[in-house]
Amino acid sequence: QIGRVRYFFDQAKKQVLRQQADYGQATKDRWQPTSVVARGIEQLSFKYLYRENNRLVERLRAQGVMPAMVRVDIAYQVDREVRRMTRFIDIPVSLSGL
Repeated sequence: QIGRVRYFFDQAKKQVLRQQADYGQATKDRWQPTSVVARGIEQLSFKYLYRENNRLVERLRAQGVMPAMVRVDIAYQVDREVRRMTRFIDIPVSLSGL
């Protein structure tokens, strides 16, 4: 089972890369080989949303506990046009704000 996942943005190659580790690897800070998730990416940013006083508060960095949601902003190129997209990833098992 997956114990840890990390994503990287290689701006020079315009690629999003992913690494994962199963639980045993994660405890030893060992990772499986890197894979390319997406190409043609102009910009990528992650923001972390935490529950505070019955509302979601956006943070630029993780706060040490799993966030309630992650906001992903991405700009990618299709032909000669740069398109932008935002996605929110809900993390229902988060302990944020409990």
